[in-house]
Amino acid sequence: LRVLRQARLVEGERQGYHVHYALNPERLEKFRTSVLETLGEEFVIVK
Repeated sequence: LRVLRQARLVEGERQGYHVHYALNPERLEKFRTSVLETLGEEFVIVK
């Protein structure tokens, strides 16, 4: 979780004693694009 927060792929919001985490859609899309560019045509997306 620390690595994901440092990469800003997740964001945390403190609510009392708890922290609620959510994905950061903008950073996640940049990460996805970077992975696809790096792997090129060797990478197959399965939905």
